[in-house]
Amino acid sequence: MKCILKKDGSINNHHLNVILDYFYNISGISIFAISSSLEIICKKGTIPKTVDITSVLKNTNSKNTTICIENDYFIILPINIRNTQLGFIVIGSFSDITKECYLKNFINLLVENGLHHIRSLSDSSTMKRCICYKKLNHSTNYLSIMNEIIANIRLSKFKLALSIYETSFTHALSLLPFDIAKNVIVSFIGTISNYLIVDYNNCFIYKIYENSLDKLASSTEYSFIFMIGKSFIKETQFFILSSIENDPKCYLIKKVINYITQNYDKYLSLSDVANKVKLSPGYLSTNFKKETGESFTSYLNKVRIENSKLLFETTDHSIVDIALAVGFDNQNYFTTVFKKYTGLTPKKYRMSLKRN
Repeated sequence: MKCILKKDGSINNHHLNVILDYFYNISGISIFAISSSLEIICKKGTIPKTVDITSVLKNTNSKNTTICIENDYFIILPINIRNTQLGFIVIGSFSDITKECYLKNFINLLVENGLHHIRSLSDSSTMKRCICYKKLNHSTNYLSIMNEIIANIRLSKFKLALSIYETSFTHALSLLPFDIAKNVIVSFIGTISNYLIVDYNNCFIYKIYENSLDKLASSTEYSFIFMIGKSFIKETQFFILSSIENDPKCYLIKKVINYITQNYDKYLSLSDVANKVKLSPGYLSTNFKKETGESFTSYLNKVRIENSKLLFETTDHSIVDIALAVGFDNQNYFTTVFKKYTGLTPKKYRMSLKRN
């Protein structure tokens, strides 16, 4: 806790504010500090209105803990010095419990060591770099930037993907500790690989992924891991363009898949989508099933169900609202399709999430 405490043992609000700002802009997850009298000292992000965190803090001991309130997780980190409790740092809410370990390690790294890996707390240029995430492609964290790059690669917009990578993404990663930045690159190329293997039904892309991992394993510098990421984008560009040249029909089906991915929440008919890619409905229907192994309707429903599962996991919206949000206009039909793909009705699926 030494980096957020003054010599007299009181909380250094300036250092605390910098660390919380840095944490929030990188993780995208709300974080706030509360005094021992349960007053908010500093807040980054939003606190759910339905959650009364102060009542929980009254019964919290002096150790790190993770709690679950209404299906949302919160990490509580007490601020202690010489057996005196000065307050708490609270992280949350987040719905994915697998993030707990990373978030705990990250905040502990910051409060124990400060921002030494990006020079010093008093360096004004460093401070600007910490806060600059708010201006990066209108995004608040590197995950949003990564998703934007992946979306452009899948749409074959390689120049734009490389531009975002070279400007925003590499800059954002340079503010992370090296090991974390390296893991982000691994996640980045792994996510792209998974999408492209599915999109193109070709495992050659996995070889590119494995080669990149081998290079990353021996890398010890930021500039090198950034170059690996850039090279990976260029190699996937060559792979995708070659696929398009060798099989233009397959490319058109990939365009249909991308269109479904971006518009599944709207009314979509085979005729409408066929018109978008300048194909006849019959031709699209036959070749879509030939390339993907399933009908247009089946694929569309699968995409909608996968997105509805995400909404069940991350929101408390009603079943009918979720059905409408993913493109179904009939709750009964939604329930039938949902059970077909998951083996459970929407209601039982939500209950299983709560049990877990």
